[in-house]
Amino acid sequence: MTDRMVRPAVTEVRLTGFKSYRRAVLPLAPLTVLCGPSGAGKSNALDGLEVLSRLALGRPLAESLDGGGDGPAARPVRGGAAGCAPLDRRGFLLGCTVETRHGPIRLDVAVEVRPEPRIVRERLTGHGRILLETLHPHGGFEGAGSARGTLHGAWHSDVPGGQIRAPFDDDRLLTAQLPLRIAGATAAERQVSMAAEEVLVALRGVYPSEPVPQLMRGPGVPGDTMLRRHADNIAAVVERIQQECRFRHGRLLRAVQSVSPLPVRALQVRREPGPGRAGERLVAGFREAVAGGSGVGFGSGFGSGAGSGSGSGDDGRLVPLESASDGLLRFLAFASVLLTGPGVLQMDPVDVPDADRLLTVLAEDMDAGMARGQQLALLRLAAEMCALGHVRAVGAVHDPGAAADVPGAALVHCRRDPETGASVLAPVGRQAGGTEPVRLGTLGAVAGTAVEAEGVLPRQRSVRETRIVTGMPGARVRPLRAADPAGADGTAGPGGTAGSDGAAGPGSGRNGA
Repeated sequence: MTDRMVRPAVTEVRLTGFKSYRRAVLPLAPLTVLCGPSGAGKSNALDGLEVLSRLALGRPLAESLDGGGDGPAARPVRGGAAGCAPLDRRGFLLGCTVETRHGPIRLDVAVEVRPEPRIVRERLTGHGRILLETLHPHGGFEGAGSARGTLHGAWHSDVPGGQIRAPFDDDRLLTAQLPLRIAGATAAERQVSMAAEEVLVALRGVYPSEPVPQLMRGPGVPGDTMLRRHADNIAAVVERIQQECRFRHGRLLRAVQSVSPLPVRALQVRREPGPGRAGERLVAGFREAVAGGSGVGFGSGFGSGAGSGSGSGDDGRLVPLESASDGLLRFLAFASVLLTGPGVLQMDPVDVPDADRLLTVLAEDMDAGMARGQQLALLRLAAEMCALGHVRAVGAVHDPGAAADVPGAALVHCRRDPETGASVLAPVGRQAGGTEPVRLGTLGAVAGTAVEAEGVLPRQRSVRETRIVTGMPGARVRPLRAADPAGADGTAGPGGTAGSDGAAGPGSGRNGA
């Protein structure tokens, strides 16, 4: 294991039954690029990791999925809690693998969203054993506890019997509750506590980035310096970067210079009086390196070089962000995320120094509004920063061409199965659903080989887990295989064909991307 893996990192996301996915696995390299047409399910895959990140905060599920809290969780996940479940399903199943200095740790969770969100099964495994798992009355799987609101769990310990059992709240991730429940009196308990904390740290380091150019064009507010998901406060963030770290500001300027159609001399921010009693506001822009350029001036104060920024000479005009193209604004936002870190991004605080956190950026529509050269520059910047080991990134693009030319980028193709409607993931090197190589340049194969797994839990439990999420009756059924048609007892196979009792199969649901 390299030194870069000292900090916990999410290396796999299991989309066992989430939105348009069934039994799919997304392996994550330092830089992973999802490609495919609109509606294929790229955004759904990013949503899966975001949902796990929100659950790791330890907040109530309704607040985590439907919004209503503060910080990044103030807005609901796309589609809310109900939208996370495949169509005609009562819940969803997700999992992930976190690589740590002590080896991989796996977390798998089943969440029921109707009538209200609650955990119905959870398991944390690592070091060759089950570290935490949920229990059910009389050894069955059809109950979630002695009463609604309670879920019984057990964690590994050195006590006789090997486990300690206790009730947990079923509206929060058990792994997030665990560090406060374990006394840590034995070596086994300390091992469990450390594994849980490493998984939580890795998941809490996820940052969704979805710049909205129209919002970025507005003026900023001084002091509003934690970059939000839509980058609507980019002006204040750029000013902070320039004031606190001229090296990063210089890197950001050079990145913009490499993709701007016009020569850019400086990236500047000006403070000016706001309307009425609103106080000061921030206006950012690009200074052209051409005297008498065609940029739209900010007025006499800005046109003469006033404001912060390197290279604020009198030559050239300033093009305000208000007049910049969508592609250039999105590039500026993504580059700012990659070049900064958790201390400049709006993320929930964790009791871990920023230097010990590994940021995982979820870049939505990474190529939108950009020409091929601009896409290539952004992906190369992402690859460079990911290679340093301080950040990992998962980007969604439509055209794989640019990513194929970036060494170190792991490309994963996303498509829809025409028969089931489920989203399918296939790494570069194989056509989605076939065996012929994909001609996408010299890009190396994505880390990992399992793309469409049969399930992440032991077979007998995954079938029962499907029951609790779908509300299927408790009669015994044979395990479902990847190519199974509808089961003999009327339950649906992975293809999503409803059984005689109307229950939807794991492949049901044609959620949008």
